[in-house]
Amino acid sequence: MIILSRFVQVAPTLPLGELEAVLQAEKIDYWLLKGCKSYSLHKISRWKGICERLALTHEVYEVLSESETLEDLVSEKVVKQVNSPFWVNFKCLEKPCRLEADETVKEVADRIWLSMKEIGKEPSVKPGSKEQIYVLETREKIYLARNLCKVDKKQFEQRAPPKRPAFMPVSMDPRIARAMVNLSRVRRGKKLLDPCCGTGGILLEAASIGCKVYGVDIDAKMVEATKKNLAHYGFYGSVKQGDCRNLSKVFHGRRNVFDAIVCDFPYGRATKKVPSDFYGECLEQMVKLLKPGCFMVISMDSELKAPEGTFLVELHKQRVHKSLTRYIHVFKKIEK
Repeated sequence: MIILSRFVQVAPTLPLGELEAVLQAEKIDYWLLKGCKSYSLHKISRWKGICERLALTHEVYEVLSESETLEDLVSEKVVKQVNSPFWVNFKCLEKPCRLEADETVKEVADRIWLSMKEIGKEPSVKPGSKEQIYVLETREKIYLARNLCKVDKKQFEQRAPPKRPAFMPVSMDPRIARAMVNLSRVRRGKKLLDPCCGTGGILLEAASIGCKVYGVDIDAKMVEATKKNLAHYGFYGSVKQGDCRNLSKVFHGRRNVFDAIVCDFPYGRATKKVPSDFYGECLEQMVKLLKPGCFMVISMDSELKAPEGTFLVELHKQRVHKSLTRYIHVFKKIEK
Protein backbone atom coordinates (compact mmCIF):
# COMPACT_ATOMS: atom_id res chain seq x y z
CA MET A 1 0.00 0.00 0.00
CA ILE A 2 1.01 3.63 -0.47
CA ILE A 3 0.64 6.02 2.45
CA LEU A 4 0.77 9.79 2.60
CA SER A 5 1.86 11.29 5.93
CA ARG A 6 1.15 14.95 6.74
CA PHE A 7 3.82 16.50 8.93
CA VAL A 8 3.94 18.98 11.81
CA GLN A 9 6.04 21.97 10.72
CA VAL A 10 8.78 22.03 13.37
CA ALA A 11 12.02 21.31 11.49
CA PRO A 12 12.81 20.59 7.82
CA THR A 13 13.97 16.96 8.13
CA LEU A 14 12.88 15.83 11.60
CA PRO A 15 9.29 14.60 10.90
CA LEU A 16 10.40 12.42 7.97
CA GLY A 17 13.35 11.15 9.99
CA GLU A 18 11.06 10.23 12.87
CA LEU A 19 8.56 8.47 10.57
CA GLU A 20 11.21 6.31 8.90
CA ALA A 21 12.82 5.50 12.26
CA VAL A 22 9.41 4.27 13.51
CA LEU A 23 8.98 2.14 10.38
CA GLN A 24 12.38 0.59 11.08
CA ALA A 25 11.62 0.09 14.78
CA GLU A 26 8.34 -1.64 13.92
CA LYS A 27 10.11 -3.75 11.28
CA ILE A 28 7.88 -2.46 8.47
CA ASP A 29 9.31 -2.69 4.96
CA TYR A 30 9.13 0.66 3.18
CA TRP A 31 10.23 2.58 0.12
CA LEU A 32 10.33 6.39 0.04
CA LEU A 33 8.51 7.72 -3.02
CA LYS A 34 8.54 11.41 -2.10
CA GLY A 35 9.68 13.38 0.91
CA CYS A 36 9.31 17.10 1.62
CA LYS A 37 8.71 19.47 4.54
CA SER A 38 4.93 19.13 4.68
CA TYR A 39 4.33 15.49 3.69
CA SER A 40 5.83 12.25 2.43
CA LEU A 41 4.78 9.30 0.28
CA HIS A 42 5.90 5.78 1.15
CA LYS A 43 5.17 2.33 -0.19
CA ILE A 44 4.91 0.11 2.89
CA SER A 45 4.15 -3.52 3.74
CA ARG A 46 1.70 -2.65 6.59
CA TRP A 47 0.71 0.37 8.65
CA LYS A 48 -0.45 -0.93 12.07
CA GLY A 49 1.69 0.34 14.94
CA ILE A 50 2.77 3.61 13.30
CA CYS A 51 0.40 6.24 14.72
CA GLU A 52 0.70 5.09 18.33
CA ARG A 53 4.36 6.16 18.29
CA LEU A 54 4.52 9.24 16.08
CA ALA A 55 4.72 12.79 17.42
CA LEU A 56 5.53 15.00 14.43
CA THR A 57 2.88 13.69 12.02
CA HIS A 58 -0.71 14.97 11.92
CA GLU A 59 -2.35 12.12 9.99
CA VAL A 60 -1.54 9.07 7.88
CA TYR A 61 -3.59 8.34 4.75
CA GLU A 62 -3.86 5.40 2.37
CA VAL A 63 -3.58 6.72 -1.19
CA LEU A 64 -6.38 5.40 -3.43
CA SER A 65 -5.54 7.37 -6.58
CA GLU A 66 -3.52 10.32 -7.84
CA SER A 67 -3.97 12.68 -10.75
CA GLU A 68 -3.18 16.14 -12.02
CA THR A 69 -6.89 16.93 -12.36
CA LEU A 70 -10.09 16.18 -10.43
CA GLU A 71 -11.68 14.61 -13.52
CA ASP A 72 -9.31 11.61 -13.43
CA LEU A 73 -9.29 11.15 -9.65
CA VAL A 74 -12.39 8.94 -9.28
CA SER A 75 -12.54 5.65 -11.22
CA GLU A 76 -14.47 2.39 -10.93
CA LYS A 77 -11.38 0.71 -9.45
CA VAL A 78 -11.15 3.39 -6.74
CA VAL A 79 -14.87 3.37 -5.92
CA LYS A 80 -14.77 -0.40 -5.32
CA GLN A 81 -12.39 0.33 -2.42
CA VAL A 82 -14.64 2.98 -0.82
CA ASN A 83 -16.99 1.79 1.89
CA SER A 84 -20.44 3.24 2.53
CA PRO A 85 -21.37 5.42 4.35
CA PHE A 86 -18.50 7.76 3.50
CA TRP A 87 -17.61 11.42 3.92
CA VAL A 88 -15.40 13.57 1.70
CA ASN A 89 -12.97 16.19 3.06
CA PHE A 90 -10.36 18.48 1.51
CA LYS A 91 -6.87 19.56 2.59
CA CYS A 92 -4.34 21.71 0.77
CA LEU A 93 -0.86 20.48 1.73
CA GLU A 94 1.20 23.04 -0.18
CA LYS A 95 0.39 26.65 -0.96
CA PRO A 96 -0.67 28.31 -3.18
CA CYS A 97 -3.89 26.27 -3.32
CA ARG A 98 -5.62 26.03 -6.69
CA LEU A 99 -8.80 24.20 -5.67
CA GLU A 100 -11.72 25.64 -3.72
CA ALA A 101 -12.59 23.42 -0.76
CA ASP A 102 -16.42 23.31 -0.86
CA GLU A 103 -16.65 22.92 -4.64
CA THR A 104 -14.00 20.19 -4.64
CA VAL A 105 -15.70 18.20 -1.88
CA LYS A 106 -19.08 18.39 -3.63
CA GLU A 107 -17.68 17.39 -7.02
CA VAL A 108 -15.72 14.40 -5.71
CA ALA A 109 -18.57 13.23 -3.45
CA ASP A 110 -20.97 13.37 -6.41
CA ARG A 111 -18.56 11.40 -8.60
CA ILE A 112 -18.15 8.69 -5.94
CA TRP A 113 -21.93 8.55 -5.41
CA LEU A 114 -22.70 8.15 -9.13
CA SER A 115 -19.91 5.59 -9.65
CA MET A 116 -21.22 3.51 -6.74
CA LYS A 117 -24.67 3.51 -8.34
CA GLU A 118 -23.20 2.41 -11.66
CA ILE A 119 -21.41 -0.62 -10.16
CA GLY A 120 -24.37 -1.66 -8.00
CA LYS A 121 -23.17 -0.40 -4.61
CA GLU A 122 -25.63 1.46 -2.41
CA PRO A 123 -24.10 4.90 -1.72
CA SER A 124 -24.57 6.68 1.59
CA VAL A 125 -23.03 9.92 2.84
CA LYS A 126 -22.68 10.53 6.57
CA PRO A 127 -20.66 13.21 8.40
CA GLY A 128 -18.30 11.70 10.95
CA SER A 129 -18.54 8.22 9.42
CA LYS A 130 -15.65 5.79 9.82
CA GLU A 131 -14.85 6.02 6.10
CA GLN A 132 -13.22 9.45 5.81
CA ILE A 133 -12.13 10.16 2.23
CA TYR A 134 -9.79 13.09 1.59
CA VAL A 135 -8.87 15.11 -1.48
CA LEU A 136 -5.26 16.17 -0.81
CA GLU A 137 -3.86 18.92 -3.00
CA THR A 138 -0.12 19.43 -3.52
CA ARG A 139 1.78 21.57 -6.01
CA GLU A 140 2.29 18.67 -8.39
CA LYS A 141 -0.67 16.34 -7.92
CA ILE A 142 -4.04 15.73 -6.32
CA TYR A 143 -4.50 12.60 -4.22
CA LEU A 144 -7.67 10.77 -3.23
CA ALA A 145 -6.95 9.06 0.08
CA ARG A 146 -8.54 7.25 3.00
CA ASN A 147 -7.68 8.48 6.48
CA LEU A 148 -6.00 5.63 8.34
CA CYS A 149 -5.28 7.39 11.62
CA LYS A 150 -4.71 10.69 13.36
CA VAL A 151 -1.92 11.17 15.87
CA ASP A 152 -3.29 11.85 19.36
CA LYS A 153 -2.14 15.38 20.22
CA LYS A 154 -3.84 15.45 23.62
CA GLN A 155 -1.34 13.00 25.12
CA PHE A 156 1.50 15.47 24.55
CA GLU A 157 -0.57 18.34 25.96
CA GLN A 158 -1.23 16.27 29.10
CA ARG A 159 2.52 15.69 29.55
CA ALA A 160 3.52 19.30 28.80
CA PRO A 161 6.07 20.59 31.37
CA PRO A 162 3.65 22.98 33.20
CA LYS A 163 1.22 20.08 33.80
CA ARG A 164 3.83 17.86 35.47
CA PRO A 165 4.08 17.93 39.28
CA ALA A 166 7.78 18.82 38.94
CA PHE A 167 9.08 20.81 35.98
CA MET A 168 11.62 23.31 34.72
CA PRO A 169 10.61 26.19 32.39
CA VAL A 170 13.32 25.17 29.87
CA SER A 171 12.08 21.56 29.60
CA MET A 172 11.85 20.10 26.09
CA ASP A 173 8.54 19.97 24.22
CA PRO A 174 7.13 16.41 24.67
CA ARG A 175 6.73 16.04 20.88
CA ILE A 176 10.44 16.65 20.31
CA ALA A 177 11.31 14.33 23.20
CA ARG A 178 9.10 11.61 21.64
CA ALA A 179 10.67 12.19 18.23
CA MET A 180 14.14 11.75 19.75
CA VAL A 181 13.03 8.50 21.41
CA ASN A 182 11.67 7.30 18.07
CA LEU A 183 14.91 8.23 16.29
CA SER A 184 16.65 5.70 18.55
CA ARG A 185 14.65 2.90 16.87
CA VAL A 186 13.98 1.44 20.32
CA ARG A 187 11.30 -1.25 20.54
CA ARG A 188 8.69 -1.86 23.21
CA GLY A 189 10.05 -3.69 26.23
CA LYS A 190 13.65 -2.65 25.52
CA LYS A 191 15.94 -0.64 27.82
CA LEU A 192 16.45 3.10 27.23
CA LEU A 193 18.83 5.33 29.20
CA ASP A 194 18.86 9.12 29.59
CA PRO A 195 22.15 9.95 31.38
CA CYS A 196 21.25 13.64 31.92
CA CYS A 197 17.56 13.12 32.63
CA GLY A 198 16.66 16.43 34.33
CA THR A 199 12.97 16.21 35.25
CA GLY A 200 12.43 13.16 33.04
CA GLY A 201 10.77 14.47 29.86
CA ILE A 202 12.55 11.98 27.58
CA LEU A 203 11.90 9.10 29.98
CA LEU A 204 8.18 9.95 30.09
CA GLU A 205 7.94 9.64 26.31
CA ALA A 206 9.95 6.41 26.23
CA ALA A 207 7.83 4.89 28.99
CA SER A 208 4.62 5.92 27.17
CA ILE A 209 5.52 3.67 24.22
CA GLY A 210 6.36 0.72 26.46
CA CYS A 211 10.12 1.02 27.03
CA LYS A 212 11.93 0.13 30.25
CA VAL A 213 13.42 3.46 31.29
CA TYR A 214 16.59 4.33 33.19
CA GLY A 215 17.71 7.80 34.18
CA VAL A 216 20.80 9.40 35.72
CA ASP A 217 21.29 12.98 36.87
CA ILE A 218 24.01 14.62 38.95
CA ASP A 219 21.42 16.68 40.86
CA ALA A 220 19.54 14.80 43.59
CA LYS A 221 16.59 17.20 43.21
CA MET A 222 16.30 16.29 39.52
CA VAL A 223 16.35 12.59 40.38
CA GLU A 224 13.43 13.05 42.78
CA ALA A 225 11.60 15.24 40.25
CA THR A 226 11.91 12.55 37.57
CA LYS A 227 10.62 9.84 39.92
CA LYS A 228 7.70 12.08 40.87
CA ASN A 229 6.81 12.82 37.23
CA LEU A 230 7.01 9.18 36.17
CA ALA A 231 4.79 8.10 39.06
CA HIS A 232 2.27 10.89 38.33
CA TYR A 233 1.64 9.44 34.84
CA GLY A 234 1.59 5.83 36.04
CA PHE A 235 5.10 4.85 34.91
CA TYR A 236 8.06 3.36 36.72
CA GLY A 237 11.73 3.81 35.99
CA SER A 238 15.10 3.21 37.59
CA VAL A 239 16.47 6.70 38.30
CA LYS A 240 19.80 7.23 40.07
CA GLN A 241 21.97 10.12 41.12
CA GLY A 242 25.30 10.13 39.31
CA ASP A 243 27.67 11.88 36.93
CA CYS A 244 27.34 11.03 33.25
CA ARG A 245 31.15 11.24 33.07
CA ASN A 246 31.31 8.28 35.41
CA LEU A 247 28.46 6.03 34.29
CA SER A 248 30.70 2.99 34.79
CA LYS A 249 30.47 3.63 38.54
CA VAL A 250 26.69 4.13 38.41
CA PHE A 251 26.20 0.82 36.56
CA HIS A 252 29.01 -1.06 38.34
CA GLY A 253 31.34 -1.37 35.37
CA ARG A 254 28.82 -3.15 33.14
CA ARG A 255 29.01 -2.81 29.34
CA ASN A 256 26.53 -3.21 26.46
CA VAL A 257 23.54 -2.77 28.78
CA PHE A 258 21.12 -0.52 26.89
CA ASP A 259 19.17 -0.88 23.65
CA ALA A 260 19.03 2.92 23.21
CA ILE A 261 20.46 6.07 24.79
CA VAL A 262 18.66 9.39 24.34
CA CYS A 263 19.92 12.61 25.88
CA ASP A 264 19.35 16.35 25.74
CA PHE A 265 22.78 17.62 26.80
CA PRO A 266 22.90 20.76 28.99
CA TYR A 267 23.69 23.88 26.97
CA GLY A 268 23.26 27.64 27.14
CA ARG A 269 22.98 28.98 30.69
CA ALA A 270 23.07 25.44 32.07
CA THR A 271 26.71 25.05 30.91
CA LYS A 272 28.30 27.89 32.88
CA LYS A 273 29.88 25.43 35.33
CA VAL A 274 30.40 22.59 32.82
CA PRO A 275 34.11 21.81 32.17
CA SER A 276 35.35 21.81 28.57
CA ASP A 277 35.88 18.04 28.47
CA PHE A 278 32.41 17.26 29.89
CA TYR A 279 30.73 16.17 26.65
CA GLY A 280 33.59 14.03 25.40
CA GLU A 281 33.83 12.15 28.69
CA CYS A 282 30.07 11.62 28.83
CA LEU A 283 29.92 10.32 25.26
CA GLU A 284 32.76 7.89 25.90
CA GLN A 285 30.89 6.45 28.89
CA MET A 286 27.61 6.29 27.00
CA VAL A 287 29.13 4.33 24.12
CA LYS A 288 30.38 1.69 26.56
CA LEU A 289 26.87 1.15 27.91
CA LEU A 290 25.17 0.98 24.49
CA LYS A 291 24.72 -2.40 22.83
CA PRO A 292 26.52 -2.88 19.47
CA GLY A 293 24.30 -2.03 16.50
CA CYS A 294 22.04 0.19 18.62
CA PHE A 295 21.43 3.94 18.41
CA MET A 296 22.30 6.95 20.56
CA VAL A 297 20.35 10.19 20.03
CA ILE A 298 21.94 13.37 21.37
CA SER A 299 20.54 16.92 21.31
CA MET A 300 23.02 19.80 21.54
CA ASP A 301 23.30 23.48 20.60
CA SER A 302 26.15 22.72 18.19
CA GLU A 303 27.37 19.84 16.06
CA LEU A 304 29.16 16.97 17.78
CA LYS A 305 31.85 14.72 16.36
CA ALA A 306 30.90 11.05 16.33
CA PRO A 307 32.44 9.45 19.43
CA GLU A 308 34.88 6.59 18.91
CA GLY A 309 33.11 3.32 18.18
CA THR A 310 30.11 5.02 16.51
CA PHE A 311 29.19 6.74 13.25
CA LEU A 312 26.73 9.51 12.46
CA VAL A 313 23.54 8.24 10.81
CA GLU A 314 21.46 11.45 10.77
CA LEU A 315 21.68 15.08 11.83
CA HIS A 316 18.53 17.20 12.21
CA LYS A 317 18.47 20.93 12.86
CA GLN A 318 15.58 22.56 14.72
CA ARG A 319 15.45 26.34 15.12
CA VAL A 320 14.02 26.84 18.61
CA HIS A 321 14.32 30.66 18.61
CA LYS A 322 16.59 33.30 17.10
CA SER A 323 19.48 32.55 19.47
CA LEU A 324 19.16 28.75 19.64
CA THR A 325 19.30 26.04 17.01
CA ARG A 326 19.03 22.51 18.33
CA TYR A 327 21.19 19.85 16.63
CA ILE A 328 19.76 16.36 17.02
CA HIS A 329 22.41 13.72 16.28
CA VAL A 330 21.72 10.03 15.66
CA PHE A 331 24.81 7.88 16.24
CA LYS A 332 24.97 4.12 15.71
CA LYS A 333 27.39 1.93 17.65
CA ILE A 334 29.58 -0.16 15.39
CA GLU A 335 28.83 -3.87 15.50
CA LYS A 336 31.93 -5.93 16.28
